[in-house]
Amino acid sequence: MAEQALGPVASKLLLENDQVKIWQADVGPGEDFPLHHHAYDYVLFTTGDPAVLELRDYGRPPSTVVVPPHAAIFIPAGGTESYSNVGKTRFTEVLIEVKRPRRPDQERVDFATSNALAGRDPLPGVVHLLENSRVRIIETLLAPGQSTGMGRQADDAAVFVLSGSKVKVVEQDDQGSRSFEDDRADHAALWQRGGVSREVINVGAAPYRELSVQVK
Repeated sequence: MAEQALGPVASKLLLENDQVKIWQADVGPGEDFPLHHHAYDYVLFTTGDPAVLELRDYGRPPSTVVVPPHAAIFIPAGGTESYSNVGKTRFTEVLIEVKRPRRPDQERVDFATSNALAGRDPLPGVVHLLENSRVRIIETLLAPGQSTGMGRQADDAAVFVLSGSKVKVVEQDDQGSRSFEDDRADHAALWQRGGVSREVINVGAAPYRELSVQVK
């Protein structure tokens, strides 16, 4: 039997550079997601309603899992799998692949999950969801007029906008200080450099919510 062709790891690629790939997955009820291989370490962040998936890890019996929204998961590279949405709701998630090679001290990094907020509404402000030797995962929710306050971002970060608004960004580093406004749309993806002190202020009329995966 010929080997089955491998597909992409998620539905839509939003951004790619030499450090990360930022994807969205969107699989409707009754739909299958084809066989794919995870060549990179990656982060999953589930969005939308709870979904029921049948997972088929290569070489293992299928398993059925209920996937809650608002869960953050780090998964090491190497898995080959496919899945089907066997529930009645759409399955949606953000998937961020980390292309940056591991350092020697990161070789033993393992699966990690943060379910503390799974199934719950996001908390206001800046919330650390999960951290290991490879990544730091942060969720930010700002009502109109609210600010993150000035904080140092040591590491480069992949950012996915969960709910967009107009924001003002103030940055400070050894080159000086600067500020700019950015009208960030829902599901926008961007790359933020590290080594910067940064404040984000929601100057729009809608709540602003983002997921940031800082790559160590």
